[in-house]
Amino acid sequence: MKITFLGTGTSHGIPMLLCDCIVCRSENTKDKRLRTSAYLTLDDKHILIDICPDFRRQALCANISRIDAIFLTHEHKDHTNGLDDVRPFFYRQKAPIPLYARITVLQQLHREYEYIFSQDRYLGAPQFTEFVIENQPFLFENIEVIPIEFLHGKLKIFGFRVHNFAYLTDASFVTELEKNKLKNLKLLVV
Repeated sequence: MKITFLGTGTSHGIPMLLCDCIVCRSENTKDKRLRTSAYLTLDDKHILIDICPDFRRQALCANISRIDAIFLTHEHKDHTNGLDDVRPFFYRQKAPIPLYARITVLQQLHREYEYIFSQDRYLGAPQFTEFVIENQPFLFENIEVIPIEFLHGKLKIFGFRVHNFAYLTDASFVTELEKNKLKNLKLLVV
């Protein structure tokens, strides 16, 4: 498995607009971070976790040439607002891209991206095959994915475990029951 961190910044990115703190004014390249997203390559499959507003730039910098599935952790804009930028991948791959998310996330995407998801969808819009995930393991191709449910403030969101790797973003509280899903990992990203 290869893991590429496309962004590790806050919901505003780093540096933040109008911020004069020492980090945001820093010249250190480590203090220049795009919004959160990750790209997994496993068994010749390419999985994008979240698709932030910086996705176009991230894809160019990481030389991403394929997306076999998108897993969304939650509906906040800093995790979904790059959805339209998958058009070139859809055009090249000539097939709908599998999109895995909680029902509330999919419902919000339908409202915000009506031109993509409506019956009269825009001709140039990307297409997705939607999969509703709940707090139980699911398969993408032959890859078992275990959702980890936790709180982001008061919002229930998902992280994902794939083999011995788990990715949790925006975590404020994880129950003991969900922590049990994180045992025997080689890498945990929080």
